[in-house]
Amino acid sequence: FIVSTLQARIRLLTSRLNELEAQLTGDADNTPSSNDSSDPRDKPVRDLGLTDRTRNLLLRANLDTAGDLVKYHEDNRARGGLRYIDGIGPKSLDEIIVALNRIGLSLKAG
Repeated sequence: FIVSTLQARIRLLTSRLNELEAQLTGDADNTPSSNDSSDPRDKPVRDLGLTDRTRNLLLRANLDTAGDLVKYHEDNRARGGLRYIDGIGPKSLDEIIVALNRIGLSLKAG
């Protein structure tokens, strides 16, 4: 359990470091950003930099875009909360919140 948790954190940090490196080296300027030309809510869940486990849980729940995610709140196991989805625990929830914050979005208040 600890090993898989550490692996998930490493993947998340590696993804974020790659994004920062691209920004610092100027590669980000050469690549069209979906945030510049379109609504960030249209960004596919597959492109949010989530771990495979979290991404697959969301896709199985038919949450395909960031816009689908922002309709939910983080209330602990309440209907309408992301934790209500089977398999979404506190670590997955934190990962989703970070990914949404990176593109300027957040979960619904409440």
